[in-house]
Amino acid sequence: MHDRLLGGAAAALLVLSVACSGPAPAPSATTTPPTATVPPPPTFITQGQTSGTPGRTATPNPALAAYNRGLESVNRGDHRQAVADFTEAIQADPTLAAAYYQRGAARAALGELEAAVEDFTQALQYQPALASAYYYRGAVRTQQNDLQGALADLDQALDLDPTLALAKYQRGVVRTLLGDMAGANADLTEALPNIPETAIAYYYRGTARSALGDYTGVVEDFTEVLRLEPNSPNAYYNRAVAYAALGDRERAVADLEQALAQYTEQGDTENAQRTEQALQMLRG
Repeated sequence: MHDRLLGGAAAALLVLSVACSGPAPAPSATTTPPTATVPPPPTFITQGQTSGTPGRTATPNPALAAYNRGLESVNRGDHRQAVADFTEAIQADPTLAAAYYQRGAARAALGELEAAVEDFTQALQYQPALASAYYYRGAVRTQQNDLQGALADLDQALDLDPTLALAKYQRGVVRTLLGDMAGANADLTEALPNIPETAIAYYYRGTARSALGDYTGVVEDFTEVLRLEPNSPNAYYNRAVAYAALGDRERAVADLEQALAQYTEQGDTENAQRTEQALQMLRG
């Protein structure tokens, strides 16, 4: 164990968190980046247009007209209509990579994960160097718990575009879930300054740092989680474990008391009981 443990009570607390995966396990494999952070649509080439991002165009082209309607549906949050619009665009031009990509995004938003994977695969058939499609397919495969498939997609996305911060974030998530904590810590540390601020990113990095024994880093990350999401008993519990490992009994007890109060308020009896037991052990 760590040299700066408080002794029996703190050691028991740390063991409890590992043996039970803590009352605060790592976020599930269904966690993906917020939809607002999805990369922009890919570039494509079609009749009447030399190149560029798919947006509004005056070209009298049925595929582009349907595609533009699909973008409007997405902007309204009507993903079901967007699927219909992008399907119409694909029927008019079966090689339109951007329409497959956007339909995949709409289907992912609707929870139609297998269909979304198929659409991103089709987009890549027509535009193989489309890094954002690899990223998005990797994110959906993470939701499906196909972690090896997700990792392969995210590696490919970053090979094509090393600046794609969301892919680096998502790979950090996948590496955490696969147990590659050093790789996860490296990916998340690089990604965090370049993605929209989100508590879940700090949560994953805190989880990785805990496995690596970086308890000071764990405290920093779960402090950020609590800044962004104050009603997070899991974060209080995990920060308490780190404080105990660092020998700070007072802060560990204070965090466990906060966790207990929030678990109780949320009606989470099982975790409340575990936290109460941890408090008793820490207090001796």
